[in-house]
Amino acid sequence: CCYSYTSCIEACGYHKDWYTAADLFRDLISGDSAVPDTKLYNTVIYAVGMGGQLELAESFAADMKARKVEPDVETFNNLICAAGYAKNPSRAIELFDEIVEHGMERNENTYSRMMDALEGTQFSDDMFAAFKSLMTTGISKEKFSEIVAKQKSAEESSPSSSSIASS
Repeated sequence: CCYSYTSCIEACGYHKDWYTAADLFRDLISGDSAVPDTKLYNTVIYAVGMGGQLELAESFAADMKARKVEPDVETFNNLICAAGYAKNPSRAIELFDEIVEHGMERNENTYSRMMDALEGTQFSDDMFAAFKSLMTTGISKEKFSEIVAKQKSAEESSPSSSSIASS
């Protein structure tokens, strides 16, 4: 039951059919037998986000918290994606910062989603600078860990400035 719904919701995301994805999700959770988990929420947040529906994606994230379902870094990555498709780079940056505020580690997908979300905005040069050092030497776990360590160090030494600008 849940697997079929999750697969259908995911397919809706790929086709940017956010409306059907949201309806399928609501249909699933309206029944007594389905208990939504992090994976299901992440899937619907991604699907509606692909359609640029940031407000709806964030409402699902709020519902997730209300139901005591713990978000993970992918929840935030999917919200960043939604902010990008909604052309809201400021919210993408806020979500990027919230990952650390929630005690989570950013991952490769986080930085990739940020590159997409900030493309063509006044923030894209700052994000590109963080990625440039990865691209010039190749992307490896060690190099990525080094970039993340520099990011954390910059955030700790300058808590009032944006983490993107600190990279």
